[in-house]
Amino acid sequence: MLVILGCAWAWEPLPAQVAAAVSHHQRGVRALQAGDAYQAIEEFSAALVENPSYYEAHKGMAEAYYRLDEYDQALASVRRAASLRRDDVRLQNLEGRIQIGLGNVAQAGRLFDQILARERNNIDALIGRAELAVAQGRTDEAARRYNEAIRLEPNERRALLALAILYDYLEESERAEQYIRLAVRYHPQNAVAHLLAAEHYLQRSRVLEAERHASTALTIEPQSTDALFTLAHLALIRADYDEVLDRVEQLLEIDRRDYRAWYLRGVSLAEIGNLDEALRSYRMALTVRPDEEIPRLAAEQALLDRTDVEDLRRHEFAQHHFVRARSFVDRNLFTRAMTAYRRGIQLDPYNREGRLGYAELFRLRGYRARYLQELRVMEEYGLGSPAIDDRIEAFESALADSVAVRWNVDQFSLAAARTRFEIFVHEAPVTSDYPQSDHFLSRQFRNELLAYEAIEVPSDPLRSQNFAAAFREARRRNADYFVVLEFSQADRSFQVHARVYVGRTGTEIGSIRANRSGNDRVQRALHAVGGEVHAMIPLRGTVQQREAERLLVNLGSLHDVAVNDTLDIVRRGALVLRSDAPGYMYSSSDVLGTWRVTRVDDLVSEGTLSSRTVFDYVNVGDEVVRQPDESATAAETDLFPPIYRRIRSIR
Repeated sequence: MLVILGCAWAWEPLPAQVAAAVSHHQRGVRALQAGDAYQAIEEFSAALVENPSYYEAHKGMAEAYYRLDEYDQALASVRRAASLRRDDVRLQNLEGRIQIGLGNVAQAGRLFDQILARERNNIDALIGRAELAVAQGRTDEAARRYNEAIRLEPNERRALLALAILYDYLEESERAEQYIRLAVRYHPQNAVAHLLAAEHYLQRSRVLEAERHASTALTIEPQSTDALFTLAHLALIRADYDEVLDRVEQLLEIDRRDYRAWYLRGVSLAEIGNLDEALRSYRMALTVRPDEEIPRLAAEQALLDRTDVEDLRRHEFAQHHFVRARSFVDRNLFTRAMTAYRRGIQLDPYNREGRLGYAELFRLRGYRARYLQELRVMEEYGLGSPAIDDRIEAFESALADSVAVRWNVDQFSLAAARTRFEIFVHEAPVTSDYPQSDHFLSRQFRNELLAYEAIEVPSDPLRSQNFAAAFREARRRNADYFVVLEFSQADRSFQVHARVYVGRTGTEIGSIRANRSGNDRVQRALHAVGGEVHAMIPLRGTVQQREAERLLVNLGSLHDVAVNDTLDIVRRGALVLRSDAPGYMYSSSDVLGTWRVTRVDDLVSEGTLSSRTVFDYVNVGDEVVRQPDESATAAETDLFPPIYRRIRSIR
């Protein structure tokens, strides 16, 4: 219906259109309350077809898109709503949260502060400010803001539950439990409160209490997929695979696209020996969420543990990594390509194209000797060809004047001086959609460390209940250092926390966190932490040969050694790992001189000796050392740590 307002035309909905719009809006609100953002968007869109100026429907659209992490679309809906009504603080609070999602933390802070300047006791703005502090890692400020909200409204459920999650994250379990108890007391019919109570008790290994609260949540909301998932997780802990599969079937009856259910089904079936069905379940999880990495890691670990290298199912999963590796090479992302090639070859070591691509990557990065070595490995595996024979001959000729040839050594068979690591993992079960995934993730982290020439990780990672057990085992294994890992995941955010300790004393010398969100978040986080661990360790080599003032040392460009680098030469046996920090201790009297690099090969280098004293004491077997860079910074983090995702999801 058109009406004339002055000189302008305006559209006004008919009464029937108004009624239809209200009906669609109400259904959209119910869908949001049930956690179905997709259905909500459909209903709000239908409401806006009937009435394009329906403020509440625009606001509902913004909320639904925010829950899907579609922040640009959510902001567009907020602005359309704001053009109809500018003074609604509920809309401003929602925009503040959307601005956090967009990474505009300053703008988000200004919006919340503007609301609080007008309404000092606005609880939504206080909680928004607290969420912003959590997203930025400022946990003290977050706790203060939440407690202020509770002071104003003692039974404020969002603040109570957020504080429980926050204190669990800070490992202050008694304080967390206080807020859990308050939330359940004030909101006994709220399923979310019982679910978070179950998660809290599960994290404390209080399984019976966890099961009681999860069962209560399911009684309150019989279709609660989160409650069913928690109960399935508890059954998995008990190794009751029949119950896990029963709970999974209930989950899949509610939603066939529940990727968590498919993952749990895969884990359980793999444990009882049904590998084909386990792989089918993992494939279904990947079909639903192709960006998820953990179901793929789980499938690949099952293949590595339970099949031989000729199994065609390995070839299928290896191809995924080879395709990705070639894509990374095309974009000059050589480090990521190397990780992908190494994983593919681990699965399918006799894959000719994969091996050749891996070799080519060394050539592209300038490691010509390693490239030649990889071609020779292909011939040993029966993967050679006339073209590869020609390349081998060409590179043997090109390397005729290399350091290794000049000194007549096989640099790939020299004894290497590597730093010995052991890896332990502590599972944080309630912060992941993938229970028991620490098994797969810790092995992938081991692969990251093994990519470095200076590091040795002789054993598979072990689960450890506490620090004392990890320290005892690391000492027993004569580890130079050991790492204790924790992983957490919420929605599309993944975090690795690595604590690094000296094996001899158990002294903590580093704490590294990496948060990543978006595509490849797991691999990027593991790679970031692996790189930081590598940067912490000192570089050590050994004098292999000597000709007058020229020394050959078993360190090369693959150890990040370059021409004109200068390293200390220390008497054999004088190096002792520091007990309080990364690096070596040695007396100044044990320093025999310095070694300046003049020519570099992949794993060996030649350099000149400068003696510290009148007498020359340097011999074959003495050690060359470079201390770690003390200015190295911790791994970069994205804005959204998993704890923020979990707190933000409280409704």
